[in-house]
Amino acid sequence: MAKELFKKFLQPPFTYLNSRNSEWTQRKKQWKEWGGFDEDESRDSLVFDPGVSKKDGHQKICSVGSLLEFDPVLAELIYLWFCPPNGSILDPMCGGPVRGTVASQLGYRYLGIDLRQEQIDIDQKRSQCLNVTPSYIVGDSLIEVPKLKEQFDCIICCPPYHTLEKYSDDPNDLSNIDNYDDFLRVYNAIIVECVKKLKDNRFACFVVGDIRDENGFYRGFVNDTIDCFRRAGTRLYNEAILVNVVGSVSLRVNRQFGIYRKLGKLHQNVLVFYKGSNCKNIKLDFPEIDTNYHIPDDQSALF
Repeated sequence: MAKELFKKFLQPPFTYLNSRNSEWTQRKKQWKEWGGFDEDESRDSLVFDPGVSKKDGHQKICSVGSLLEFDPVLAELIYLWFCPPNGSILDPMCGGPVRGTVASQLGYRYLGIDLRQEQIDIDQKRSQCLNVTPSYIVGDSLIEVPKLKEQFDCIICCPPYHTLEKYSDDPNDLSNIDNYDDFLRVYNAIIVECVKKLKDNRFACFVVGDIRDENGFYRGFVNDTIDCFRRAGTRLYNEAILVNVVGSVSLRVNRQFGIYRKLGKLHQNVLVFYKGSNCKNIKLDFPEIDTNYHIPDDQSALF
């Protein structure tokens, strides 16, 4: 049965997504060989240590072009499962090139928005090297999204986890809003504008993880994201746990658990929201999933 699910859906469509299984790791290797994506940890492996201040290293400064990469297999699954074939995708905080290049290679029309000109330059250069054509806009999503004339078939995003990582010195950058309530107000406003641009009977997918406050307690960022989408007029339809590789968490957990009793965090939350009043309409717009394609063997190959 499991083999049939892999063949039909690429990964079993369970609420537990295991990025450690052999099928996942092999496919990720293929994507990385094609796209030149960097190997790195997920954001959720960055766990705040209340014994360390921002000045001493709590806030990870991410240089442009070396941001923590989104898992290309996760991007592929989100598009395949929750976007109609050849559909359009909006990514309001796109960061690196993974989500855009994977979407374009799979035949989807992708629009990514990011504040940083330097990052967009890198993303566009990567696209040119791979002979794919995602589109990008430099700017603040709170300003740029309302200008868009198009309605989209899917929204995807892995937003900044408050101040856990710093992406730029721009005061409009969410990662620079120190007060969490102020951060949530802007975050909620961006989600509202994005949902306005989402077609009816369509999905939005945010990949998030909880974060700790200055005293080491979880803020509830996952639940806050769910609340933001509910206020924007969507409802939570699917929730999955993405299990990440252990990586360097095993090195940090000895101290963080021994001193603070904090568990090493090895997962992210994949939240899928639906815009529509009747989920029975899904079958009208989403045909049977087609996995009859392959990842190119080199950068000049196409599906």
